[in-house]
Amino acid sequence: MGKTPWVSPEERQIRIARVRSDLQRETDNVDLHTQLGLELFGAGDYEGAAAAYLRAAQLEPDRAAHYADYGVACACAGRLTEGLAACRHAVYLFPEDSIAHQFLGFTLCLAGAYEEAIHAYRQGLALGEGDADARSSLASALRLAGRFSEAAAVLEEGLRLFPRDFALNLEMSLVCRKLGRAVEARHLLREARRLAQQESAYNHACLALAEGDTETGLALLSAALADLEAPRIQARSDPDLEPLWADPRFQRLVNG
Repeated sequence: MGKTPWVSPEERQIRIARVRSDLQRETDNVDLHTQLGLELFGAGDYEGAAAAYLRAAQLEPDRAAHYADYGVACACAGRLTEGLAACRHAVYLFPEDSIAHQFLGFTLCLAGAYEEAIHAYRQGLALGEGDADARSSLASALRLAGRFSEAAAVLEEGLRLFPRDFALNLEMSLVCRKLGRAVEARHLLREARRLAQQESAYNHACLALAEGDTETGLALLSAALADLEAPRIQARSDPDLEPLWADPRFQRLVNG
């Protein structure tokens, strides 16, 4: 699952105030509740986002995205059981919706249920358009489950379709390293570095760690989490951050 686009905290608060003002005039506007959920999620207010998405689901119960958004917001707020239940409900109600399956996969990964997450991501990939993010998410779940050869197959197919995607190149380099394909890993890492110019601080942290620069990676990750580029609960299980998992500073950062 991709992260919400980063904007400055000041701009985010302006957006939140604007949407809330509009909601005072249009209290049952589904799109406004959904937009409020998105902005609150980007501001790190996951409980507030969950409430907004729940209201959207109540107003428009025949749309899978509302339940899935609610589930992810609950999970990021630390309410994993409730988040999983909501995402499973979305898949139950809308079994042909690819996003519902992908969001279930994301939430299952947060819960450490990697095998179930792999199944959910595969379902989402089969039902959807198979974009780069969907393939990257599936590969991450496979990596977390230790299924590196399968992750490589998913990433190779993704790179044939999206050769200039930063995340696919970076992930493939890390998988190749796990599989002992050192020359290929170095080539892919150089390509990821070439493609990284417009990437976020979070992704630059992952790249620095892949290059072996732990201190730079930790500093960039700290800045990224402070700027709410990604939920801390997501960072805890991101396989791109594996070089930091045993570092007490990382544990303080993602559990703080």
